[in-house]
Amino acid sequence: MVTYASSESQNVEIDKSNGEITLKIEEPGDLYKIYKGEELVYEGENNTFNETMDYELQKYKIGVYEKNELKRLYL
Repeated sequence: MVTYASSESQNVEIDKSNGEITLKIEEPGDLYKIYKGEELVYEGENNTFNETMDYELQKYKIGVYEKNELKRLYL
């Protein structure tokens, strides 16, 4: 079963500074996928993602996978 959570959840730490954004996902998983809009910007085992901010407001979708199945989706 997939559960959904807001990105303001305590399981995602968001740090914006010096024109960069860092997302740290506290939800344990085997694989993480991060989308900005419809574009996949990260896929891997590391629970931390960093990039230069294109805009003041950016929206991400974060998928946490366990044993190749989607476990949680942060919107």
